[in-house]
Amino acid sequence: MFSCKSTLFRSNEADPYFLLAYLNSAPGQLCLLRRQRGAIQGGLNIEDLRTIPVPRFGKENEEVIAATVRSAHRNVIVSRKKYEAAQQMLESELGLNKLTFLKPVGYTANFSEALISRRIDADYFQTRFRLIDHHLNKYSTAQLHILVDIVKGIEVGSGAYRTEGHQFLRVSNVKETGFELGPSDKCISPTLYAALQSYRPQIGELLLTKDGSPGVAMAVDQVCNGIISGGVVRLTPKTDSIPAEYLALAINSRACRMQIERECSGALILHWKPALIRKLRIP
Repeated sequence: MFSCKSTLFRSNEADPYFLLAYLNSAPGQLCLLRRQRGAIQGGLNIEDLRTIPVPRFGKENEEVIAATVRSAHRNVIVSRKKYEAAQQMLESELGLNKLTFLKPVGYTANFSEALISRRIDADYFQTRFRLIDHHLNKYSTAQLHILVDIVKGIEVGSGAYRTEGHQFLRVSNVKETGFELGPSDKCISPTLYAALQSYRPQIGELLLTKDGSPGVAMAVDQVCNGIISGGVVRLTPKTDSIPAEYLALAINSRACRMQIERECSGALILHWKPALIRKLRIP
């Protein structure tokens, strides 16, 4: 069952995965956008949907497109399951699956702890943060700057934004599973892109967000023709003995996410200072 806000397409004339590919494509989305009604809450009427033009390429070509989409969907499902399995394996190795994070009515901190940490906000001394810190002491860890070289991205300014050109990768583009691009993305000119090649991610490196949604790490495994913004840092491994994929998995795990949550500051927009990024403990 689905609500009246959804529409069900049934067709004996075309493969549903071919229709899916077309409706999600740029031309298909423009056809949908043109038929959209409503100023505050947009919508599509059934009669308008009936008029959407669908290009036909012959049964053989359409079956190739549909098979490609089916394969992509299967690969996404497999990759999610494998990533979840890797997360569970890491947490099991670290014993995180056996930790119990209690929520006490209150907690205290010594004045000496405030001096050492240079923090006086109560959130910093929550018992769950202390627990994960104490728990990691049982394992071999290394600070992030020992394992990688860290380079912060650059801000080009809104005046340099273009509607076409090379990608200017911001925090919203960096996800655990890879780059996520959308209609609100910004681009820069080829000339500026050529001048900022030192901020272009390379295969084998990692990207890590530091502002807004700090602590999202991804391993770069494909050629990237863009540069990173100031809210993102590049991590270049100093040795091949630790795979970039493991580092990304570790940073995205609870073992590191709770450290990051503790160290971030900011009332409206969270910030993770580069000096604190260097000290992140990697198991």
